Amino acid sequence: MADSPRSSPFNFSNFKDFKVISSSEVTPSGTPDNFLGVSPAQLASFSPSALDAATNAVGSSATVQLNAGPGFGKQPAQRDRLTDLSQLTQLNAGERRPVFGRTKSEMLERREIEEVIDLIRQRPGTISEAGLARLARANQLDFFADDYDWGKRLTLGGKISVIDVDLQLPSNKVSEVICTLTSSSSGPQRQTVLYNNLQEPTLDSFARNVERFARLDRLSPGPEKLAAGESDNFQIIENLYKTALARIHKHECSLHLDPESEGHGLPVIDDDGVLGLSIWYWSRQHKLSNDSSTTSKEKWRVIVEIDTGRSGSGWGVLQNNDYIGSDIVNPNGGINWQEPDYSNLEDQSNGFVLVLDPPVLIPYYDAAILDPNGEAEAETIPTLEGTEFKSLYSRRTIYDRNGDPIEYGFSLSSARMPETRRVEKIYISHPRQIQSVFEILRQSIRVRSLIDSVFHQRYLDSKPSHGSTPSLESFLLRSSLVSHPNSMTFHIESPYGKAPKLSLLLPTKDMSVSDCRISCFTFEIGRNGTIKVKSSSVNENLEYAGKRELEAALENGLNVSEDLGITGHWLYEQIQ
Repeated sequence: MADSPRSSPFNFSNFKDFKVISSSEVTPSGTPDNFLGVSPAQLASFSPSALDAATNAVGSSATVQLNAGPGFGKQPAQRDRLTDLSQLTQLNAGERRPVFGRTKSEMLERREIEEVIDLIRQRPGTISEAGLARLARANQLDFFADDYDWGKRLTLGGKISVIDVDLQLPSNKVSEVICTLTSSSSGPQRQTVLYNNLQEPTLDSFARNVERFARLDRLSPGPEKLAAGESDNFQIIENLYKTALARIHKHECSLHLDPESEGHGLPVIDDDGVLGLSIWYWSRQHKLSNDSSTTSKEKWRVIVEIDTGRSGSGWGVLQNNDYIGSDIVNPNGGINWQEPDYSNLEDQSNGFVLVLDPPVLIPYYDAAILDPNGEAEAETIPTLEGTEFKSLYSRRTIYDRNGDPIEYGFSLSSARMPETRRVEKIYISHPRQIQSVFEILRQSIRVRSLIDSVFHQRYLDSKPSHGSTPSLESFLLRSSLVSHPNSMTFHIESPYGKAPKLSLLLPTKDMSVSDCRISCFTFEIGRNGTIKVKSSSVNENLEYAGKRELEAALENGLNVSEDLGITGHWLYEQIQ
């Protein structure tokens, strides 16, 4: 391709008609002519079925924590978001604490206890009086059984809450679940989530929710403090939802911001089988319409809980404070978060916990920023077969615009990937930290989604599809791979503390000279999972006609599809 400017050779003007081919995997019948203008509905037929969660195949766990600081109240333009976490000021000047206020020994001891509890929780039993009695004892709840003509009313009672379960006999069918909170003025209320849990064949889901319910009850202030005006944990969670997160969500929607991919997430109460407050913060291929032909999307959320922390560390739930001022936005344009009454926090040992559902793998250096004192004890998990690179090969079928299948071979030329940790819980000092936590989680999830789109376990091959795969250097010297146009090579780099970069190299043909060349595209995945093309070359030309349009279309296509295979095929068609 000539270096001098001329009209763009790329087709950005029209879309072809799309159709979905019946298959065990919904695959595209072609790629769009115009990635720049592609809409979620139009790209729906190009989406593969949801990939398996990257974290499901990996074991181990780690607990990380986060500390409060004024940096969280700033706008994205004023700071480098999660990078700023390392600069957060401590509540007690001159004292260095873990960002989440936990010591090494506490973290390790808690992990051992949780492993035992998780093992027990896996076998909560079937729905019966004996099963509910055993569950009550495990969660330090009182248990009572009252006889009626129709069966029994089983009561699980805490110090400020009661769960009544009506059990029909002899069928052991649950006909009603009623919850009562001493702090509620509305009296006993039907609990739909717990009722639905008890329509399942076992106590599994019910047991997880009762554990959460019992912890909120057990860690709430006693009757004397409640009478003096303090709030119980149920009120605190509800207040966080109503006075802060729901208001922020409405504000972000008014700005046409997508809260689930850019903002504070979608807060919901008693959703998808979970009792209490959940915040949905990411879904795979979230830009695709929900009524598309793809299977149900994989989604991520955090469940907001309250748990014990370290007394006197400044970590605690707010009492008698508004989370956000009367105006949602402050003069600087950021969320108008209010400072807590620190005098209320000195003696508190309870604080907010974000339980990740599902857990997320994050680079060790991000985990170290969140919990610097816990780095040595945290278990690490190798990514992509370990930090020492091992070649990966895969094959995947992509359908062209005519519905014809094309098999592509993918190879990993090199990978500089850090070890990662499987994060399950994040302890925060103030709700204003939620968005910054989401930014790092979204980045890690999207990186894994892009890698999985071509190197997922189901695509892997034990040997290269077209002969031997060369190194990156030899590839650039027109190795034997150039003679196989249906091959793509990837280079993955994640420098310490910097945004990960993925480079896509593919053999293409310069029609002006009838010669095979190399085209290369490098894009960066930033906080919040944003994708930005950093460099590109077509047929080895760094400057080419239509460069800006091609890069903008490529960014849009990657953001919508989250699929390197589909994107690579589209690039082949555009360049050739």
